[in-house]
Amino acid sequence: MSGSERSERLAIWAAIALGLLGFAGSLGRPVLPPLPASWSWPLQALVVLLGWLSARLARRRIREIEQARWAAVEDPLRTGPEREWAHKEAERARRACNFAFLLAPLMLGYFLAHQFGDNATAAVRALAGTPLLGYVAGLFWGRETAPF
Repeated sequence: MSGSERSERLAIWAAIALGLLGFAGSLGRPVLPPLPASWSWPLQALVVLLGWLSARLARRRIREIEQARWAAVEDPLRTGPEREWAHKEAERARRACNFAFLLAPLMLGYFLAHQFGDNATAAVRALAGTPLLGYVAGLFWGRETAPF
């Protein structure tokens, strides 16, 4: 198991844990003491950065998936159905990778958005969706700098 596979599995488990903690916070049972409203902008920057880093990890994992796909497809000993299966399996792995690496920072934003208590402002509520900006920026930046 490669490092990017381990990071993908870690992202899945982090998303599950943060989603459950965020749900508890949305029910009025925050895990942390109420955070001050002045922390909203630094946390916005943090979750955008984590979204960007998550996209970079996703790009690295997708490169590994593509290398495995084309190694299987170009193998002269494989039959046509085996090559089709390699393509389908690679597409499934790409979707799972993008889902895991996008969901982890989104669940972090969701969790943090419910930790402000009565100090919640519009900027605090936007924490739940802010990682999406970083993720999209990381994917676009990765396309322009990818070696293939």
